[in-house]
Amino acid sequence: MSKEKRKRAKNVDTVGEQSQSADVEAGEGGEESWQQWLALGGFLAVFGYLFASQPLEADDAVSRGMLYFLLPFDPGELLSQWMGRDPGRVGFSGRIPVLACAAIWLGAAYLCGAALLRVIGLRKSRPLEWVAFSTALGLHLLSLFTLSIGLFSGLIGGLSTQSRWPYLVLFGALGLLAAIKRPWFFASFATVKDEVTSASPAERPWVLVLAAPFVVALILAAALPPWEFDVREYHLQAPKEWFRSGQIDFMPHNVYANMPLGAEMHALGAMALYGGDDAWWRGALVGKVIIASMNLLTALALYSVASRLASRRAGAIAAVLYVGWPWAFYVAAAGLIDGALSMYVALAFLALSVYLRKSPEADQSGEYDGGNYWLIVAAVCAGAAASCKYTGVLFAIAPGAVWCFTSLYRTRGTSFGGKTAFLFVITATIAASPWYIKNTVLTGNPTYPLLASMMGSETRTEDKTAQWNRAHEIPGDEQGRSYTLSQIGNAVANLLWRSPRHHPLVVPLAALSLFALRDRRWALEILAAVSVIALIWFLATHRIDRFWLPIGPLICLAAGLGATAGNSLTWRRTNDGLIAFVSVLVFCVVTSRYATPENRMLVSYEQLRTDAPHPMDPGAWTLTPAHAFLNGSTSPGGAVLLVGDAQPFDLAPFTYYNTCFDDSIFELWTKDATPQEQLTALQSRSIEFVLVNWGEVARYNATYGFTPYVVPRVFAQLERNGVMRRVDFEGESAGVAIYRVGSDLASSPLIP
Repeated sequence: MSKEKRKRAKNVDTVGEQSQSADVEAGEGGEESWQQWLALGGFLAVFGYLFASQPLEADDAVSRGMLYFLLPFDPGELLSQWMGRDPGRVGFSGRIPVLACAAIWLGAAYLCGAALLRVIGLRKSRPLEWVAFSTALGLHLLSLFTLSIGLFSGLIGGLSTQSRWPYLVLFGALGLLAAIKRPWFFASFATVKDEVTSASPAERPWVLVLAAPFVVALILAAALPPWEFDVREYHLQAPKEWFRSGQIDFMPHNVYANMPLGAEMHALGAMALYGGDDAWWRGALVGKVIIASMNLLTALALYSVASRLASRRAGAIAAVLYVGWPWAFYVAAAGLIDGALSMYVALAFLALSVYLRKSPEADQSGEYDGGNYWLIVAAVCAGAAASCKYTGVLFAIAPGAVWCFTSLYRTRGTSFGGKTAFLFVITATIAASPWYIKNTVLTGNPTYPLLASMMGSETRTEDKTAQWNRAHEIPGDEQGRSYTLSQIGNAVANLLWRSPRHHPLVVPLAALSLFALRDRRWALEILAAVSVIALIWFLATHRIDRFWLPIGPLICLAAGLGATAGNSLTWRRTNDGLIAFVSVLVFCVVTSRYATPENRMLVSYEQLRTDAPHPMDPGAWTLTPAHAFLNGSTSPGGAVLLVGDAQPFDLAPFTYYNTCFDDSIFELWTKDATPQEQLTALQSRSIEFVLVNWGEVARYNATYGFTPYVVPRVFAQLERNGVMRRVDFEGESAGVAIYRVGSDLASSPLIP
């Protein structure tokens, strides 16, 4: 390599190096102003009081402060929880194939994404930056690949374990391309060590060591069977149904399964790739691990881009804070896809940050290798966000276009700013379009079930649309007002300290970024992006805390800038010591049942699959006794019908069910029908058992609404008619009844 080329390659790795050199030159002699020290102490004191005085959950008697300082002094309690209170239940061998399959999938995603970056035109980047963006973009490509296979499964013999060949062909082709074009894919890895060790001791990211325990715990927690309601209702249930049916199609009984499910496609692809009788179950666990891995990719991107535009220490602190952020840990461990959405929103912002700091001179010198291609990368990430969730349009595509225009029209003119914003929107739309085209074809509404009153939608009547809108409308007070000062105050309190899974340091350190003189401009841009997402959350959503989680990576990035606002030895040691101490406290909390209800990370899959309540740990189980009974009592080829219960993921038999927003299947089959017709409707579908969850029916009636047909009188009549009879089961749950479909018919009138 010539001297000039080596110089240009070095420039790629040191875009923000002038500011970093200033840090090093300041070294131990750099002194912070008294205002910075006062701000650090003041922010920590005020936020610390507000944070510690709140309960972890609204109905908890124990404050967060007590919890954070009690748990670290009882490590035996944590270990006992992880083992399910019994060392004899520990087992790890079943997790090895799941983790191996996830690793293969992530490796294939990296190769896909690296090839895409080459096609886009991006030739060089920081090594860790390249890995993070390549893998994230590759995951989007694999998601679309799986969507295509599912939609056109008739051409390949069905989406099942017998049709692994599309994945094997793809992975084989990627492996062959990587072998032929090795520098394309692996040149960056050779310089990863240099990126970390080439810095001065003051700049080396030693604080990254603190992330290791969180990484291990997160992967183990993600590899647990699903326990969260939404995950068992549709995040993993929809892939399970599509896998078993052999194709992706419209689901009239599960409204949520007809939204963009880009992140869930990894579970579906893993089911097809995994193989075996329980591929749907183990493939779902692979999907959970992949979604959790997106937190790690986000942290990697935070570190690498902050190293480019600010300093390595700022990036390392941002990464550690995000990996340990209780909200990010919780949603990833649960299998919720908010972490995937957050990753793509954050990567879109980071890529735009790199793009908008380039200049014509930098383009010519090669300092910002890739130039305009970072805009394409940002747009594809924004489109990937919209493929995961509708809010990706609001949180990534719209703000990204506005930021492009407002940042460029002053320096490059209105025409250039407008063209850039237009290119961003078009590229993002193309990246997200397969899901919206699929909805248009299957339902007639690209945003199904949203905007149903305007566009019309498959199965969405006026009553269903009104029910959906009531359940998902912007909350109002008793007078129906949605934007009062009181509501604004409550929202601000939730965003800053009241939400149950805040990190003790993130908000005060993010506020301190305003005193980061060297990086203040970028800090202001980051905090502006946080404010925009928070404002959209308040104005356009039903204000569930999880919906504002895309601000998480950005506010952690601001916290990294705040923690490095000063550079003296005293400042660094104070901040590093504080982060290390609080990280220990946070780790103990997020891996406990107080913050993560299912934390039996060391219990074997054999125990978790049956999950009978253990005498020493009777409150820890995810498979309900009713579902365990159905799994053990339904004959091969038999089916079950759930009424009121919309969490069928754990059930091995074929399951008929519906959400509260869809037509009641039970009502359609039994209302205004004779006993013989009712029995025929059930037996013709091989239904052997009917489960009724009266607790859920009552909850729906009190909140979202539910069909008035489902009442005890109807089931009593069915019993009298001999259509079904109630059965007892071990560990009966209050409010849950199971009926065996029978044939002892009696003459009786129709059930109205």
